[in-house]
Amino acid sequence: MAATKVVLSHVLIVLSCIVALLLSQVSAIDGFESQELKICGFDAIYNIGDSLSNTGNKIRINSSIAESRLPDGTAVRSLVPLDYIVKSAGFSSIKAYLNTNETDSHNGVNFAFSGASTLPAKVLVPKLKVDAGVIVNTLGTQLQWFDRYLEGFCRIPKDCKEKLKSSLFIMGEIGANDYNMAFHFASKTIEEVNRMGLVSDNVKSIKKAIEKVIHYGVTRVLVPGIYRVGCTPGYVSKFAESNTLDKYGCVKEYNDFFNYHNDLLQAKLEKLRKKYPGVSIVYGDYYNAMQFVMDNYKKFGFEYITQGCYIDQGKPPCSDPQKHMFWDLYHSTQNSNKYMANWIIQDIVSKFGCRWLCDPKHGNLAPQLRYGNAALMEIVSFWRRWQGGLLGFRICVGKLVL
Repeated sequence: MAATKVVLSHVLIVLSCIVALLLSQVSAIDGFESQELKICGFDAIYNIGDSLSNTGNKIRINSSIAESRLPDGTAVRSLVPLDYIVKSAGFSSIKAYLNTNETDSHNGVNFAFSGASTLPAKVLVPKLKVDAGVIVNTLGTQLQWFDRYLEGFCRIPKDCKEKLKSSLFIMGEIGANDYNMAFHFASKTIEEVNRMGLVSDNVKSIKKAIEKVIHYGVTRVLVPGIYRVGCTPGYVSKFAESNTLDKYGCVKEYNDFFNYHNDLLQAKLEKLRKKYPGVSIVYGDYYNAMQFVMDNYKKFGFEYITQGCYIDQGKPPCSDPQKHMFWDLYHSTQNSNKYMANWIIQDIVSKFGCRWLCDPKHGNLAPQLRYGNAALMEIVSFWRRWQGGLLGFRICVGKLVL
């Protein structure tokens, strides 16, 4: 009898895995509103960054400024990758720090500010000879905002550690604006930027910021790298003639530069993992996320890869933004953000150790299984109940327990 149960158990686990794998193939097509990250158990999300994750702070600090402003004065705030990550974790949104109209911050807080640099004015002004006025709400300023938030959230260090241990802290993407200032405002070449040590300074500052939030009690940190900035209309229009273009029309030399930043950042993260073995530090590969979208641009309905939808802000935007990967000179469209965020979520869920019920390698359900299709979820629900009734399995905190 015992041997029969063991054999039957193995058969059912194999069948479960087959069902999970089949469903994951379907889910790759739809389900962007899925909640895959919910299994990670994040009880709040905190974010520091720039326009790639700004969800209202820049608008709040100056009501005349928005992400984009159409000729009729309408402000445009499309969904950014952070919005999709937040939804995937099971939250509708997180509060923008400067939004005093919204008092509920139990889901977390977003400190990101469009145009923010990693390095402060005291470093960038002498290095780049730029006006200090273009350097706004840097990484250091956002960390100060986080400090102020914690003063009312958890008054003593022990209390902070307890409250932050189940949260997700997203450190970036930040750093791209330091280089944008160098290349566009200061007209520096890649060689000059490398010689002045800007990349090293940038990455060191991000590393220092990560250590600061770890000391506060954060145990799970997502650190996004910089995406393929050499594909943005702003870089293509300015640097295409004097550089090499890849098959998509992106400026290869600048993409290589931003990937160099990402390589240095990942090397720093590896050192931090060894220094803080109890902390999950995961790299968010925005560079390859954008590469994935470009490699599949036709499948996702894009027709224009490096041409922006709203380049001349004195004229109306294009009529079909969903066909454009970029909205303006430097920002991707909401459609692009959706597909990039999906790739990121797929990539990080297992790296944070979050698993479902049945994965052939781990005995857990494949993390690719989405919650976007009600009919499929009914099948999964029935399958789980049948397993539980027949073999006495039970599901506990997303894991299969015998």
